Amino acid sequence: MTHYSGITSDLARRRAEHEREKKNVRNWKVANNGQPFVSRAAAQVWENAQPGEHDSGGAPALGPWYGYSFDYDKW
Repeated sequence: MTHYSGITSDLARRRAEHEREKKNVRNWKVANNGQPFVSRAAAQVWENAQPGEHDSGGAPALGPWYGYSFDYDKW
């Protein structure tokens, strides 16, 4: 099992992408009690502090930024 954390301004789109690309996505959680962070920078600080895999940064976007994490099977 592999743990993944990321940030996004579109939770539904990002979850759908991960579910297409990764095997057996489970334990999906949204950080900050489901609320957006106050800024993209704050979301990035949260992501950097998370264990496991994550992409660096996040695509440039306007709007609220959320943190999320989940587990999946790598093999």
